[in-house]
Amino acid sequence: MFHIIRPTLGWFNSDIVEAGIRVLLPHLRNNLVLSSFALKSDLKSWQRNTLPETPKNFESILIPINYQHHWTLVVLIMKSNKALYYDSFAATPPPQLKQTIQTLLTSWTMGTFTWTNMIKRAIQTNGDIYSCGLFLLKFIQAVLLEQPINFTSTNMPELRAEFEEKLLSEVPTAEKR
Repeated sequence: MFHIIRPTLGWFNSDIVEAGIRVLLPHLRNNLVLSSFALKSDLKSWQRNTLPETPKNFESILIPINYQHHWTLVVLIMKSNKALYYDSFAATPPPQLKQTIQTLLTSWTMGTFTWTNMIKRAIQTNGDIYSCGLFLLKFIQAVLLEQPINFTSTNMPELRAEFEEKLLSEVPTAEKR
């Protein structure tokens, strides 16, 4: 089997994250997952044509963030004005991220959101520096499917294998065309 997402090859880049998001699209319901390219790497501005005109039709907006080579997730709960922050290292959101998202919310006339760190204790441990992209995708899946966060670095080998299998099953082959 061709191994495209093993830790020995490094962390997930934006292309792998985008492919993972596409695999999760059937579970969106009334939620929106922004492209991993939406927020620029300086956390100060947005890429053109990556944001909806109005978010009011969505229950939540999920924003994958790659800042300083680390993937995290922001979930904006639109009806309750809450911003949930998922970081496998249990860090707090960078101030510039909060400011940029608040500027976006203001442009949408949404008011101020209350921030909550959803991961209270680091779950990416034991020298595991490669799995934050997979943690991001598992966070997205947990939010969309309303599942608990019950995985850690210990689970990453089996979760990588499952994700790789799912991802490769979604790729069209010559026979399927």
